[in-house]
Amino acid sequence: MIRTRPGRVQAWARIIACAFALAVFVPAASSHDEALFAATIDPTTLSYLPVRYSSGEEVIVQALLRPEGGERIVALDLKRGVNLRDQSDEADPELRELRVSKSAAGWTLSWRFVSWSPGPGVIPAIRARGISIPAISYSSLSLLGPEDRDPSPPRRQRNPPGTALYLYGLVGFLLLLALGISGTAAYLIPASRALLARRRAAQAFRRFEKSLDYLAAEAGQAEPAYFFAALSRAFRLYLGTRVLPEAPALTAGEIETLPDESFPAPATKEKAAALVALADKVRYGGDFGISGEPTPLAKRAVLMAAAAEARSIAEANEEALLARL
Repeated sequence: MIRTRPGRVQAWARIIACAFALAVFVPAASSHDEALFAATIDPTTLSYLPVRYSSGEEVIVQALLRPEGGERIVALDLKRGVNLRDQSDEADPELRELRVSKSAAGWTLSWRFVSWSPGPGVIPAIRARGISIPAISYSSLSLLGPEDRDPSPPRRQRNPPGTALYLYGLVGFLLLLALGISGTAAYLIPASRALLARRRAAQAFRRFEKSLDYLAAEAGQAEPAYFFAALSRAFRLYLGTRVLPEAPALTAGEIETLPDESFPAPATKEKAAALVALADKVRYGGDFGISGEPTPLAKRAVLMAAAAEARSIAEANEEALLARL
């Protein structure tokens, strides 16, 4: 940034003013124009208010005029936007007022302007009402001092103190939470499976028990063929749900040929085959396995014994299944 001392500004201004003061412009005037006279400035009276000014500040420059020869001075009061129109909106310097007025000391010429850029500059010469106003130099200071510096580019926002520690702690907490959830799931999934298995077993066995209770209550008056048909169907459905999926379609002989390991309680395989065989004999042949014509009491005893055998087989297999969980 260029800085100029006020004394040097005034010296340069006086030199330029003297140079313009030496030139007297008397151009030929047409029949429609006034004669043009050059204003002669007394350089010793040139002053700047304020003496030190920066770009963007309004400055007033004043000097006395000394008419010489045939110079004719008239009062002027020119303002920007009114009768001072020879400037663009981006003018730099911006001349806001130009005045020529009569005072006790004589004719005074004053400029009021604003320099928008730091450093030396010139207010150009102006012609108005037959008077040629000479150019005037100036030098505005920079707003930045020697200890100042140009604005640096914006920096990214700094994180609050402890942000890194907070983030690391949050990540650690999330990791521990994930491990805890995984461990809980690893423990709960097998436990939930076992719980569901027990529930399914309890539901299947409970349904089968309800069927057996109903058949036992009707054993005294039920037809043996119908009784064993219902007993065989309930028993096969239970085996299909808890022991062998294919049990509802197997005959007594096919069940007997199965390996002992097909039943959770291996000892119940033969009993299950014998119960299914008895049910088929009673249903299709009326054979109770009793010599002679069975009495109603004997028939009821066979029905009750068959229901009790089915319950015993189911209980043994349920105990074996629950022991595996």
